[in-house]
Amino acid sequence: MRLLLVLAGCCSLALPLHAAEIPEWSIRDICKGEGFEGRCQLLERNARNTISGGWGVLPDSYRTNCLNEVRDEYDQSYRLLSQCLEAQALSGLD
Repeated sequence: MRLLLVLAGCCSLALPLHAAEIPEWSIRDICKGEGFEGRCQLLERNARNTISGGWGVLPDSYRTNCLNEVRDEYDQSYRLLSQCLEAQALSGLD
């Protein structure tokens, strides 16, 4: 996740800040039914904090692609969104 923030910082020049907003999912709902709800909530909260730190500097295409990947209610997870954004950033380095 640190890589996401570093890559986001590197890509911050001349990018618009008006793109899609960070989703407002309920962490409690995301973790409902998990065996270790407290751990799940901690991981989801950490992922959301990481995402919010670099959201405004990521290209619109990264955000749009990843939001499309997690739009189904069963896929809504800040951890999944973070992993997708990291993969997008890494593929953009090629």
